Amino acid sequence: MTANVTLDASGGASTQLSPGGAREKWTVNFVAVNTVSPILNSTNVPTMIMYRSAAVAGNQLGGTFSAIMDTDSTDVYALNMNEPIVFVWTAGDPGSVGKVHIEGIRHVWE
Repeated sequence: MTANVTLDASGGASTQLSPGGAREKWTVNFVAVNTVSPILNSTNVPTMIMYRSAAVAGNQLGGTFSAIMDTDSTDVYALNMNEPIVFVWTAGDPGSVGKVHIEGIRHVWE
């Protein structure tokens, strides 16, 4: 599953991905992030932090030192029904396009 976002005037943005319904659960075991800046030779290095359900400190799952291009395949995140992962970019160039891709197992009960 993939989500794209455009960074705002402050160089930040957020988006989310979540299991789709009351009978679905995810086990995420791979996260990839990249950010493409419209500014050539920019020195800004955006970061991306992942949260469970809401972007508050106690819900932080992980993140990147550089959202220009990074991956996480060492952790496993279990998401319950209707529980999103919220992805938050900071310190990027305004107008940059951020992309996050997750992989794992989708559990659906009948």
